[in-house]
Amino acid sequence: MKECLLNMVQSVFRSRLRMGMIVLFLTLGTIFVFTLTTSDQYIINKPTHLPAITEMIYYTHFNVDYIDDVIDRTTKETTHIMFLKVHKAASSTVQNIFYRFGLKRNLSFVLPLNTHYISKHMHYFSDILAPLPPEVYVSRYGRKCHPNSANKYDILCNHMVFNRLKCRKLLHQDSVYIGIVREPFDQFISSAFYYKFKYHYPYLDRLSNDTFILDLIREPQKYESTTMIESMTFNSMSYDFGFSFESLKDAEKLKDEAFENFLNKTQDNFDLVMVMEKFDESLILMRRKLNWSLRDILYLKNNEFKPKFNKSVTMTTPHISAKDMTLFKKRNRFDYKLYAFFHQRLKEQLFREQNLHEEVKYFRMVLKDLQSFCQSNLMKIRSINVTEYDNYNETDAFTQAPSYEQELVAMIRTEKMTIPESEWNTEFNVNVKECEYMDMEELSFFKIMKSRHLDMLKERIVVKVQEKYLNASTIHV
Repeated sequence: MKECLLNMVQSVFRSRLRMGMIVLFLTLGTIFVFTLTTSDQYIINKPTHLPAITEMIYYTHFNVDYIDDVIDRTTKETTHIMFLKVHKAASSTVQNIFYRFGLKRNLSFVLPLNTHYISKHMHYFSDILAPLPPEVYVSRYGRKCHPNSANKYDILCNHMVFNRLKCRKLLHQDSVYIGIVREPFDQFISSAFYYKFKYHYPYLDRLSNDTFILDLIREPQKYESTTMIESMTFNSMSYDFGFSFESLKDAEKLKDEAFENFLNKTQDNFDLVMVMEKFDESLILMRRKLNWSLRDILYLKNNEFKPKFNKSVTMTTPHISAKDMTLFKKRNRFDYKLYAFFHQRLKEQLFREQNLHEEVKYFRMVLKDLQSFCQSNLMKIRSINVTEYDNYNETDAFTQAPSYEQELVAMIRTEKMTIPESEWNTEFNVNVKECEYMDMEELSFFKIMKSRHLDMLKERIVVKVQEKYLNASTIHV
């Protein structure tokens, strides 16, 4: 009897000791994980060097409060995408589309750490946030990882100078590669105004506000930037696509044959190159190639530069003579060749599509209604705090506002617009919160995506650490 009681006491003691150890491990594990968030293990410079945290596997759904409709999973939509964000070519609007698409589906993005540029040079990458641990699903054989998901990102859509080899290291093998181009002179004018008056690039700031456009066209050797990393006005689209030249002097030495060879390689690298002047047509073609829904490509124009802060600055282009235009086409000859090549390719791709013009026409009708719905409701939200919060920020101003204003904004955000069923789409709703995301300034959205990425890393790691030590309770001592 005494021996039996002794065995029972020892068993209880061992059980409690085991549970105490488990609690201790859980506590230490949680502290360890959150310590990681301040360490360099969330950051990688070389894509092949991945942190140890990727060995910890867990999938959690990131809550997005503006989604009302359940995503249709019956069709195989493309979720692995590389988008080359070419400067001043409506690329911020396209990036916004990809951000919203990935946010709804819990996808991972290549996100630079200290800037919104992944690279400004073909061979040098910024530090980037580590990839998420592979997604886990439950099958009849138990918990498994999605194949080829480890150490890869789903979408890349921040600014970079295109480098195929680096993209292949970061992205899945089945990724679809998309780019965009714009008529070179319009792109040049937009870039010159944008980077002179908003970002004050030194080589542009030195030029007179009245003559800087003509100065750049007529005397590029004198007024252009000395390096392509700093220049935003000299064949910048070709540079973004990965054509290798370091300066204006280097470009002058290159023959047209070298660029023709580059174009032949580039067309093989990109499944689709959109054209800004055919933006809606390009989006419909992209939707079809990616097997997306019409809702996925809705947009409001993003990052249009209007220098409201300086009334003396106007976006009026000076008179450009025929001689000036000839000079410009010579100085930016690579961009003209690039644009002509991909404009013709898009034209041929569009010609092969059935009923595309009908879908574009319908899409524009939807966009017109969307624009009206979003603008009216966004104006209501902004007018609530317009006197008290001049520097309006969608998140900060809302949280700082008095409670009655919060309630009013929350009520406006519940407003919905219904897009009826058509030949091109099933019925769906768009709410005001989604309008806010469509209208969100690029860098604000980028900060949200970075914060979300880190949150997802922490959530997956914490639960995996907890699972690891909880499983220890099943071991018999």
